[in-house]
Amino acid sequence: MKLPTYQYFENHPLFHFGLLILAIILLAAMCFFLWKQISLQSNVDDSLQTQILDLQNQVVKKEAPAFSSSIIDETDGITTYDVKNSQYNFFDAGKKIKLVDGVYDYDCGLPGGQKCQVKIYNEDMIILGDLNEDGKKEAAVVLSDWGGGTGNFRSLHILAKNGAAIQDVANVYLGDRVVVRLLKIEAGKINLNLLVQGPGDGMCCPSKEESKTYYLSGNSLRQK
Repeated sequence: MKLPTYQYFENHPLFHFGLLILAIILLAAMCFFLWKQISLQSNVDDSLQTQILDLQNQVVKKEAPAFSSSIIDETDGITTYDVKNSQYNFFDAGKKIKLVDGVYDYDCGLPGGQKCQVKIYNEDMIILGDLNEDGKKEAAVVLSDWGGGTGNFRSLHILAKNGAAIQDVANVYLGDRVVVRLLKIEAGKINLNLLVQGPGDGMCCPSKEESKTYYLSGNSLRQK
């Protein structure tokens, strides 16, 4: 007895193989469609986020007040570059030294040709502000001198601009291995917060907190 046509195809091995291939193709097409949708949505989200950030930046730029800081504003008077590359009165040897990028190396008789060094104690503590009411910023900076031994001698220096020249107009010795925790210019005064050697402290390890305030008087720093 001859089978009906549809039963013939249903029982044929190639029929089931064809159905499997068709199912795989349909599944692949669905996966591709879903991937395209997700990719498109991701691109839209990224574009939207970028536009939002741009709008926020525009709002901040329009609404943020001008920020005034003696550390950041270098439009008048001395600059931090000047501080790092100027001539200083070397308090220890009574001579002048010239920093280059915040450092001065000098011969001090160490073996093997090793150099001693004067450098800016902390470049984050280069403070600019008007100290003599001339409308221009002077600079307050702490130098540290290592002379080859265990000592590191700190001194506070004031730089001022006189025409095109930069001058170390005043300086004061702060101590051996003192820790400068704060240096700021406020109301024309220089405020320092230090750790100095207290009773029972070794020279290496100061622990006594001490605050000092100086003001510029001519070519001298006077303690208030």
